Amino acid sequence: MVLITLGTGVGSAVMMDGRVLSGRNFTAGNLGGHMTINLHGKVCNCGNIGCVETEGSTWALADAVKSAPEFSRSTLSKESDIHFKNLFGHAAQGDILATQVRDNCLNAWSLGIINLIHAFDPERVVIGGGIMESQHILLPYIQRKINTHAWVKNNPPQLLAAAHLQTAALLGMYHVLTEGKRAPITML
Repeated sequence: MVLITLGTGVGSAVMMDGRVLSGRNFTAGNLGGHMTINLHGKVCNCGNIGCVETEGSTWALADAVKSAPEFSRSTLSKESDIHFKNLFGHAAQGDILATQVRDNCLNAWSLGIINLIHAFDPERVVIGGGIMESQHILLPYIQRKINTHAWVKNNPPQLLAAAHLQTAALLGMYHVLTEGKRAPITML
């Protein structure tokens, strides 16, 4: 199973054979936000170039919107704070810039998830985080991209929204910290 969190950053965790994948440096399952998907992208806060996070995270969103040449003509220019909720709202109202940025983020998340599917071949991909308040848009979009571009077209993983969108990562960490005590996984 692969867990993705979409929010301030883009995080991930991988569970194989009932255990969280950690690796030698405890980063094995956490590459979800830091794989390059744009060779000409911006430098990420991790030092890499064109990461999923630089293309589709809350910390990068305002800069992506405000640095666009169309910003002054966009309804987003009237917002005091740019976040995904109002981005999706403006896109739904037909704002061209909001639509372009939303679609770029949807593509970034889809590419990142497809890379994780190729790397780990999971049975399930669970997506959490605040951005999943728009899961009615994200899940069908990502599923179409998986069906079109993933190697596993005939047997794709199940794509699910986390039951606890804002706290799935914390519940997962609780499980990791109490693994020896057999704590239940309640993020689904």
